[in-house]
Amino acid sequence: MKITRVQLTNFAQHESLDQPIDENIVGIVGRNGSGKSNFASSISMAITGEFGRKRKKDLITFGKTKGGIHVEGVIRNTQFQVSRALHDNTCLLKYGDEEIDGADAVNAKLLELLGCDKSFLPNMVFVSQTDILGVLFGRTAERNKMLQKFFGLEKAAKLDLLLGQWKSNISYPAVVDEAQSRAAIESLKEMVSQNFRK
Repeated sequence: MKITRVQLTNFAQHESLDQPIDENIVGIVGRNGSGKSNFASSISMAITGEFGRKRKKDLITFGKTKGGIHVEGVIRNTQFQVSRALHDNTCLLKYGDEEIDGADAVNAKLLELLGCDKSFLPNMVFVSQTDILGVLFGRTAERNKMLQKFFGLEKAAKLDLLLGQWKSNISYPAVVDEAQSRAAIESLKEMVSQNFRK
């Protein structure tokens, strides 16, 4: 799955946001309370249909009566669009030439397309920044568990080996500037690309 656009209308701090996503790795930067986490969460909500402990209506921008999330992207080389209203139960998925209406039907179709169960997406695909760091720099047993669940046993073992090699080539305690970050990510992408070509 690749996300290519996120549109938010009266979603938390975001009264009107239309954000194309052109890169595979995107950094979200802003001051505290500016809506970074809500932006990231909106993608998870659109794909999973899970809104956490909050009611959808509570996510509508203060003073507004209607709101929604619209996410576009590609799954299995086919374009998709999913839209979820916050003020009612309207939900629509367009996948290629197919249109699916209704939250339950949309949720089921997205899970089918992504090939995973309902608990898998929010726990493994849409993870917080600290969890991503845990995959890269955490304890081996925890990293292996996440990689095996996401990629299967054989690929997880290969990825774990690559991560070990990659980590040995970057400076500790941490990557400290943008140039080092970009170089480290590029080297990891190249290692994965070389080892997982079909």
